[in-house]
Amino acid sequence: LTKEIESLNKDLLASKLTTKKDIETLKGQLSEALGDIQVQKDRADDIMCENSKSIQIQINEMQATFKESVAEKELFIEKLQQEIEDKQDAIDHLALDRQGSMERAEMLELELGESKAEVLKQCDLL
Repeated sequence: LTKEIESLNKDLLASKLTTKKDIETLKGQLSEALGDIQVQKDRADDIMCENSKSIQIQINEMQATFKESVAEKELFIEKLQQEIEDKQDAIDHLALDRQGSMERAEMLELELGESKAEVLKQCDLL
């Protein structure tokens, strides 16, 4: 019986040592797996950071393009407004010239009428 107990104790001790080794092996494997996971996480973070930078660069480029486009359109609008003002000024000038011409024509018609009357008066006197 003592021999069996000693044998069982030896088996139990051997089993404990094996279990302890298995636990240490599993701990090592777990540690490796956690390290691999951290490496993958770091890589993913780096990729995300690069993607974020790339996206930000694209956004900045698009904003710059938009600002340039807006500036070009504003300049175009200013030019059109200036052209409209210039044409309105020309129209106003033409309207004033026309009004002046009409007034001169009326005066000339009056003078012509007076001249006709004078000529007729002179003819009557003869």
